This record gives sequence, C-alpha cells and structure tokens, in this order.
Amino acid sequence: MTHIQHCAAPTLSSVRESVYASAFTALGLGNTADAQRYFGLMLAVAPFDYRAWLGLAAACEQTGDCRLAANFYGVASDFEPRSAYCKLGQARALLKLGESANAATLFDEAERLSEDPSLLAAVRQLRGEL
Repeated sequence: MTHIQHCAAPTLSSVRESVYASAFTALGLGNTADAQRYFGLMLAVAPFDYRAWLGLAAACEQTGDCRLAANFYGVASDFEPRSAYCKLGQARALLKLGESANAATLFDEAERLSEDPSLLAAVRQLRGEL
C-alpha cells in the first residue's frame, strides 16, 4: 500500500511573502531589474501592500529615476501613512530633484513618526543637504 502525501496549495499570503523576499534580496544585491520585476509581480498579487510600492520606489531610486521613485514613495505612504520610511524615501527623492521645501516637510513628518535612531540620523544627515 502506498501513501500519497498531500501538499497544501500555497496561499496568497505565502506567495506574496515569497515574492517579497526575492524582490528584497534582488534589491539588496543591486539587481534592480529583477527587483523591479519581483515588486511588480507582488503588486499584481497584492496591490495594496505598501511594501511593494516602497520597494519599487527604492528600485527606481537606485536607477536614478527620482521622479518615479518620489511618486511610488507617495503611493506607499498613501497605503501606510504612518510609515516614516515612506516619508524619508519620498523626501530623499524630492531632495535629489531639487524640491527642497517639499523634502523638508516630509523630513518633518518622518521625524514625527519615528523613534528609530538610524532613521533619525539619516534625516539629520539629509537635512544637511537642504
């Protein structure tokens, strides 16, 4: 008698997390094209997950497309308005675009939303570029 082992089908959540892990790894390795593809796939599966928008924004920032990055950081912030990382990313991209006043406002928001010492240090450092 043979036993057949049944494997559960992957859940939408497990697929989303797997794709996110692959995207985040690719981004960290500087493989921007793959990161963008993975984050795009994640958006197809979970369009309201701010992490996909945040990752896509970071990938665009890595390629130098700061306008698109700023827009994607803004979308991420719309889905997760209490994320200091979304505000910081958008401020950084806007600063690179020469939009200092808008960047300063977002730096203020990021500071209000976070107590993370590394994030606050990044805000202070970037404020020095205003």
